[in-house]
Amino acid sequence: MSVNITSKPYRERGRDKMYNTWHRNYEGAELLLVLEGTGSVVFKSGIYPLVKGGLYYIAGGTLHYTLPDDTAKYDRIKMLVGFPVISADKDVLNFLSEKEAVFALLSPEKTEKAKELFEIIASEDEHLMKNAEAFASALGLLVMLCRNSSGALKASYDIMSSVISYINEHIVEQINIDGLCAAVHTSKYHLCRKFKKHMGITIMQYITETRIELAKDMLRAEDKTSVSEISEKCGFTNVSYFCAVFKKTVGLSPLEYRNNK
Repeated sequence: MSVNITSKPYRERGRDKMYNTWHRNYEGAELLLVLEGTGSVVFKSGIYPLVKGGLYYIAGGTLHYTLPDDTAKYDRIKMLVGFPVISADKDVLNFLSEKEAVFALLSPEKTEKAKELFEIIASEDEHLMKNAEAFASALGLLVMLCRNSSGALKASYDIMSSVISYINEHIVEQINIDGLCAAVHTSKYHLCRKFKKHMGITIMQYITETRIELAKDMLRAEDKTSVSEISEKCGFTNVSYFCAVFKKTVGLSPLEYRNNK
């Protein structure tokens, strides 16, 4: 049996190349095992704590970033998993279906077991896994993730997930912090402080960056929606301001980005 693993497991210590930067993988789902470190793992519909023993699944194509508290102490193993592995077990497929991300907090013993499974897959010489043990190891990581998934999070992460979900559900509207506080039932002081701590940026910076990512998606689409219409659909009230922010953030104008995609 051949199973496509688009990226063999690799271990990184220290600062993440995509630190506090939205990114996504279209080639497969990302599996991440944290060996040391604390912080946050952020995706479009929520936030999970970044902790030692955390095993994370991030679906292919899902925008996300990691935000370690101390990049020098951050140590993790990463791998991209192809759909044939995910679909090999019906329970795993059903559990992960339509989920952007899943988080499991493993015991020290299970963390060591997960590390061993990653190492078995890393020992393969090719991107195509032909070895039954390697296939079983990849599937075993997904089973471990599903069986140990963490439903209950600390209150601060619940609030942050509600905030992120609200922003993304209303991203085309005019969002102000007072209305956001009312929606999640917390004070402006606590919300702004917690958001900056967990996200690494302010609420308004997050809203702007999310709108720019949405605009990039629209500019990559085949229907060639006009820049002014994209500006409006992304929640910008002024197309000139949109173009200026896009150029400052991306380094290209919207039309240059479309032509260079």
